[in-house]
Amino acid sequence: MGVRRPQKITRPAVFLDRDGTLIRQVNDIVDFSQVRILKGTAEGIKLFNRLGYLVVVITNQPVIGKGLVTKKKVEAIHKTLATKFKKKGAVIDAFYLCPHLHADDCTCRKPKLGMVNAAVKKYDIDIKKSFFIGDDRRDIETGKRAKMQTILLKTGKAGRDKKYFDAEPDATAANLLSAAKRIARLRK
Repeated sequence: MGVRRPQKITRPAVFLDRDGTLIRQVNDIVDFSQVRILKGTAEGIKLFNRLGYLVVVITNQPVIGKGLVTKKKVEAIHKTLATKFKKKGAVIDAFYLCPHLHADDCTCRKPKLGMVNAAVKKYDIDIKKSFFIGDDRRDIETGKRAKMQTILLKTGKAGRDKKYFDAEPDATAANLLSAAKRIARLRK
């Protein structure tokens, strides 16, 4: 008789875009003073936390590849943003960023799955029960490629970006809180 190995415990996650989803859409953020948290975002994250989802931010940051800011500075912006949310009772579990330009053809830049796969591996995420939420169709394409359910927000670019126009979301929502409420209803 063999020894029983404990089953690996997995959790679902909500993968979130940053710009236009959590914060106001601004090109080339180089300082936290440019950051404006969108209405309903903290409340949405708190609801995800209560529902037991890991909250993982996945963001392309070509501002680093352009040489306008260092990766360390963007990570400091993320740390400050996480602290602001935590003070409101909303926990972001992880931030993943791609520092590359589109021309670099890396494996991490959305809609490629490098950042998603890294998070899945590190946190033992159950991808089948996870969601990808963002304001542009690149986010939706990322979620589709990863076999997640997707929600397009009507914030930021609101799906009007020109690339990946074929990427159809599973649902749309006015903002992150509306998306969180939708997911809560699905869980009942």
